[in-house]
Amino acid sequence: MYEQLLDGRPYRLLNVIDDSNYEGLIMDADFSPPADRLIGSREQLIEWRAKPQQNAYFEGYNRTVRYDWLWTYSNERPNFLIGGITPKQKVAMAA
Repeated sequence: MYEQLLDGRPYRLLNVIDDSNYEGLIMDADFSPPADRLIGSREQLIEWRAKPQQNAYFEGYNRTVRYDWLWTYSNERPNFLIGGITPKQKVAMAA
């Protein structure tokens, strides 16, 4: 996703959302993200999805901000495309 700040500077967002339940999985933002970082985000997603618990190294400020946003998106924000429930509720219903 490509966006622009009020002062005109462009930035890019890598957003990964699970199509089956609309759960937000990754949000990575930067003015010009290097390829290694995006590859790292993909690898982190694979690691998270492969483990039943979350990675214990969520201590960095930027990761915490992104995680909080994703948690809110997936756990608190109703999505009307899936009947006005949260993505986490949709996942729980499927289990």
